[in-house]
Amino acid sequence: WLLDEPQLLQRLIGTLHCHLDCPVTAKIRVLQNQSSTIDLARLLQGAGASLLTVHGRTREQKGHAQGAADWDAIAKVKSAVSVPVLANGGVQVYDDVGACLART
Repeated sequence: WLLDEPQLLQRLIGTLHCHLDCPVTAKIRVLQNQSSTIDLARLLQGAGASLLTVHGRTREQKGHAQGAADWDAIAKVKSAVSVPVLANGGVQVYDDVGACLART
């Protein structure tokens, strides 16, 4: 899993950022603890990611039946970085969109 290799992710994003003429984005999942997730988001931002998408479930929680997406964790990532953060996960019906936007 690339999520287990933050230094490789940093090199990948950095290389793409330096050699492409378009914005580089990255999608991650929340990790087992909040500080690790924030550290990874900051690392990717520092490497040149211009936007981050954060999935609110860990990789062990694949699928909507495996627990609710952690929108609060996404909000904390959003507060910790200066690039835009897109929330991913936990939107099943139209009303979930507003709830997700309010929480993140």
